[in-house]
Amino acid sequence: TTDYEGTFVYFHDGEMEMMNLSHTYDEQGEIERLVSLNGVPREIIRDYTNVICVWPDSKSAVVSRSRKRTPFPVFSSETLKKLDDFYEFLTAKKDRIANRVAQQIEVKPKDALRYGYNIWVDETSYLLLRSDLVNVKGKALEQVIFTRMEQVEGLQIEQFTQEALGSDYRWVYSEEEAAKDSSRQPDWKFATLPAGFELISMQLKPMYKEAEMVDHLILSDGLATVSVYVDPNLELAKQSALQGESTMGAVNAYGMVKGHLQVTAVGEVPMATIKHVVNALKVKG
Repeated sequence: TTDYEGTFVYFHDGEMEMMNLSHTYDEQGEIERLVSLNGVPREIIRDYTNVICVWPDSKSAVVSRSRKRTPFPVFSSETLKKLDDFYEFLTAKKDRIANRVAQQIEVKPKDALRYGYNIWVDETSYLLLRSDLVNVKGKALEQVIFTRMEQVEGLQIEQFTQEALGSDYRWVYSEEEAAKDSSRQPDWKFATLPAGFELISMQLKPMYKEAEMVDHLILSDGLATVSVYVDPNLELAKQSALQGESTMGAVNAYGMVKGHLQVTAVGEVPMATIKHVVNALKVKG
């Protein structure tokens, strides 16, 4: 693990965002801070416990739980073997990105249920310098490109903490429950999921001002992820829930009522995969 700072450009849905990234670590894990450089000022501070979303103009910050993650996937031999069933990994040409020599790797899906990736990795530090999410025709749906990347020493942990923001912020704490309630039996189940996708996380999450809870599920094939929201609060859901398809850039979403539940799936995967996930959820009884 290394300390580094960089600036990257994020292209998506016909828009461009520029962000500054600082990354460090301590004995408990990795810590990072993202600061927007265009548009509405905002920051994200993420560590092994919390994600803090900051809006300097309104002096407000929202704190929620952080999922275990790494800035770039680290795969065991077992995970790579599984991915090999659904993706083909090809070494392509070398290029220069952010004034660094980068090795391009093409990650091609073996079916139409997932998107592909083109990634460029620093030849020396192995840091990710560019990532393109591409559809089945090879068209880039979104891109992250670093324009500056520097390995540094001595980043101060204090700049990644809540205290660094000052005392005049209004703090809002999300009450997400990350731990599963082993005694709770959901009244739904999945039939056959899209090939390679598995349930990796299930949380209860507040969705409305009334503090009603919904199930938030995360499915993954090791690279792609799909979020599923299972909402038993139909009367509240009718006010804003998605019915049918929606697409924004690389993100597809699909929602429908199933029995007494509103089910909505969202992810950077093809619409066919999103629909498969929703259709695979069955109401018990």
